[in-house]
Amino acid sequence: MVNQPTPPSAQQTPSQPPHPPARPQRTAAKVRYIAPDVARGAALLGISLANLPTAWLTIDAEHSTHFGGFNGSPTVLEQILIMFQAMFVHVRGLPMFSTLLGVGVGMILASLYRRGYTEAGARRVIARRYAFLALFGFLHMVFLFYGDIMTTYGLCALLLSLMIGLSDKLLKIFAWALLGLWTLFTTVTAVAATFLGPEAFEDEALFVGGPHNYLEVLSMGAMGLVMQPFTVGNLLPLVIFGFIWGRKDVFANIDANKKMLQGWAALTIAVIVFIGVPWGLSAIGVLPYEYEVLFQGLNSGFGLWTGPGTVAIIALALQPIQKKLNDETLAGRPARIPLWLAPFNALGKRSMSGYLGQSIIYFILVMPFTLNLFNGASIPVQTLLAFAVWLVTLLGAWALEIAGKPGPFEKLHRRLSYGKDGLPERYTLTPYEIAKMQAAQAAMLPAQSQSKPAQIGEPPAQAQSKPAQAQEKPAQGN
Repeated sequence: MVNQPTPPSAQQTPSQPPHPPARPQRTAAKVRYIAPDVARGAALLGISLANLPTAWLTIDAEHSTHFGGFNGSPTVLEQILIMFQAMFVHVRGLPMFSTLLGVGVGMILASLYRRGYTEAGARRVIARRYAFLALFGFLHMVFLFYGDIMTTYGLCALLLSLMIGLSDKLLKIFAWALLGLWTLFTTVTAVAATFLGPEAFEDEALFVGGPHNYLEVLSMGAMGLVMQPFTVGNLLPLVIFGFIWGRKDVFANIDANKKMLQGWAALTIAVIVFIGVPWGLSAIGVLPYEYEVLFQGLNSGFGLWTGPGTVAIIALALQPIQKKLNDETLAGRPARIPLWLAPFNALGKRSMSGYLGQSIIYFILVMPFTLNLFNGASIPVQTLLAFAVWLVTLLGAWALEIAGKPGPFEKLHRRLSYGKDGLPERYTLTPYEIAKMQAAQAAMLPAQSQSKPAQIGEPPAQAQSKPAQAQEKPAQGN
């Protein structure tokens, strides 16, 4: 079982009569941590920059199609943009988003435990929520964008819901094993590909020559579904790391976890310097072009390691602002996020709508059977387009934040996941859980007391003398 938080299964006793859900007691004012939301908002820019040349546009160029492509020699601006992409864009936003997904699951679990949910009850809530996320992703992948990631995230969270009772130690062992296997596989593949000859370096975009019609979009979506077991295996370790952080409430205790966060940050910087930089240099011809496929392969493996580290860098950088917000909240004053951070925070809170919004805009603009714009565009133009699409979603999310409204897809997802009335503020044990608790209490009673069943719900002074009930001390509200 996990060490923290503990599901307060004894917080509600079977003999209590049904009653309206009561609001859980809070020991302090509720504080929202801005690092996860700001990180999500920033990650969506990286996703827009990465997806446009690799998945949306058909790139026909001599070199570096993964970065948008160029013919002949790149201009100085193209060289700068390629270096930027190699260091900070490709396999950077996706790992960060995966880590943040796990953080969200961990925070939801902690919140459910504070409401009195049992482990089984919390598992049901999490499974329902992320099953709907996977459904959203399925529809998005098949009918709009074959490169969808929400399906993978939903499946990862469903698997994680089966592991919420495991200790941090076991989860870390499992996560590191998966991440190590994937990194080993990509490293061996990259090294082997380096010796295959020039034909191995024809790095073309995934939509080679198409899709030319909507039927091909559907077929690409179906292929994406087939690949889900591989993508789930790649990203699940990052989701697990994030889950541990969320469950341990790392963002509320940055100082206590600073060494761990700094370690991840250092690892991320190492990947950027020792893999991202030479990858970019080989893509622009400073290093031999033949090395590009090697470092691209290494980046596909080691790049995943940057997910937790990028989140750590953002959390450490925002710590002074978070402390100020905490102080204002605890003092009963309005906690105002700095103006320059507010749009990022707003988009992060509506990241699903922002992500799907990108797909809708790109689908309308660049598909050969829609407006068919920007095919053949230079790297600077592609970069400007990717930034503009992200900016539209950023400003839209900020407008919704000012208006006090959720994102449209977040609103729908919450309604489907939690129902019209949302989750109850206090969990009600199911008949099965009541029977299971009674059986466990009866089995733990002293031998001399087994002939007289204990009265569940007796006064606290008596309950404290019972070993079974003493072990079921409810978790303190937060």
